[in-house]
Amino acid sequence: MITKTHRSVWALAGPMLVTNLSIPLLGFVDTAVLGHLDAPTDLAAVALATAILSFVYWGFGFLRMGTTGLTANAFGANNNEQLSRLIMQGLCLALLISTVVLLSQWLWRSPAISAMGANSATSAIANNYLAIRLFSMPAVLATYVAVGWLLGIGNAKATLVIAVGTNLLNILGDLIFVLVFGWGAEGAALASVIAEYVGVLIAAAYLLHYRRKFQLAQPKNWLAGWRQLIQANSALFVRTLLLLFAIAFFTSQGARLGELTLAANAILYQLVAASAFALDAFAHATESLAGRFIGNKDQRAFRTHTGAALVWALVCALIISLVYYLAGSEILNLFTQQADILEVANEALPWVVLIPLVSILSYQLDGLYIGAGEYAAMRNIMIVSVIIYLSVFYVSQTWGNDGLWLAFIALNASRSALMTGHWLKARQRWFFVAEGRGLRAKG
Repeated sequence: MITKTHRSVWALAGPMLVTNLSIPLLGFVDTAVLGHLDAPTDLAAVALATAILSFVYWGFGFLRMGTTGLTANAFGANNNEQLSRLIMQGLCLALLISTVVLLSQWLWRSPAISAMGANSATSAIANNYLAIRLFSMPAVLATYVAVGWLLGIGNAKATLVIAVGTNLLNILGDLIFVLVFGWGAEGAALASVIAEYVGVLIAAAYLLHYRRKFQLAQPKNWLAGWRQLIQANSALFVRTLLLLFAIAFFTSQGARLGELTLAANAILYQLVAASAFALDAFAHATESLAGRFIGNKDQRAFRTHTGAALVWALVCALIISLVYYLAGSEILNLFTQQADILEVANEALPWVVLIPLVSILSYQLDGLYIGAGEYAAMRNIMIVSVIIYLSVFYVSQTWGNDGLWLAFIALNASRSALMTGHWLKARQRWFFVAEGRGLRAKG
């Protein structure tokens, strides 16, 4: 029984692990390619633009998360009507959001970059990078929905093909446009746009396959489920914006400490992103498994599978921290040979070693909460954690970059603690709520 359970976890977590690691791999290549240019300006500009782009793209990550949880519930309950409705409603919502953002970019793009506090040369390159990347908005958001739906039905291999195909093409574009053509940050942006449109075409092929396989027809009641979808996504939207605000604040404060600190933290954050994406593989597996077993009301399977996912996530967190502790300096050398940047990065490296250990519970419980529909709880806990984060930064800002990293540790540690406390109180009612409310989002 244990062997079968662990195989089920790895059937989802294994492909997601490769999928998620391909994402920071792209960041590694972007950073390494730009870090080997003569000056740190392009690297610093991409760090600023990416922080803003995270608000624009990742801020709508609820399209992936909300779709996964609701789809997993419908899949567990064998509700094909809901499966069909969720993918169509999600894609329509993605198109609407991308249209609004693209039409309004002239109002917020330049002011957002100016607010980050960088010098004029860095800001100009960041503005060009951001303008190019925004053209891929419809493709990115549609892919979020498709990936969420595919993960909800338990097909992690499809998400692997989409992500790896997109990111490999992006890396190839980086090497050609930046190193061969010498287009700098703008070349890296163009490579991303091309790759993201190829990615959405791959996702569309998978959706058409499952439409035939499940014999999904047009939903009989198109308006059904919109309230549930909006409630879930609005709570996740606020939660995600708060998290992205914390990351952007981190980048902005690094910029105010100087261009070297900004560039060093950009490299260090690639290590943070790598650990987060690796650990998120088990969180994504938990989303799918928890949603499915709540949907079919199998409490025993829910406990054994989510418990197994937590064990493997803890093991992974320990391994990552150990690797960063033993080989962190060598890894940093892969990004740049600029001695002044490396000096600042090595000073802050111990903070990066700690992050997987203090964050792992928050990652896993995010997955559990998405599967269980605890969207409002995710939002409320993030509000409190960001307040703690800003408070710690306020009292430690005289420590410079160390104070900034301490605040970031506090953000992740408080999320882990608060989410654990809520889980201990809420876990007993999830199956009773599922039985009493059907597939309605709980919070």
